[in-house]
Amino acid sequence: MREQLTKWLKEICRWGRDDYFLYWAGEDSSPGEYLAMVNIYTHNNQYRITAKNHKKEGRTYLGCTVSCRKPRAGEEWTRGNDLPDGNFSQET
Repeated sequence: MREQLTKWLKEICRWGRDDYFLYWAGEDSSPGEYLAMVNIYTHNNQYRITAKNHKKEGRTYLGCTVSCRKPRAGEEWTRGNDLPDGNFSQET
């Protein structure tokens, strides 16, 4: 799963250098489940991608949240959103 996700992310990373723009936040291999989280940083935003594989149930998940790295003028908080999620596939 990590290899496939890395391949997809290289397509959107500048110069295909995933090691420079991506930070793998964690991996967990518990029996029957795989979880990977990756952070992508741009000048203004942070994207957190979560991928899960539930082998016992035969389900996969791919989701992403985005949050601003800087507050807007006059605000003391940063804004964020959930992006569309679904099965682990390149279309998602």
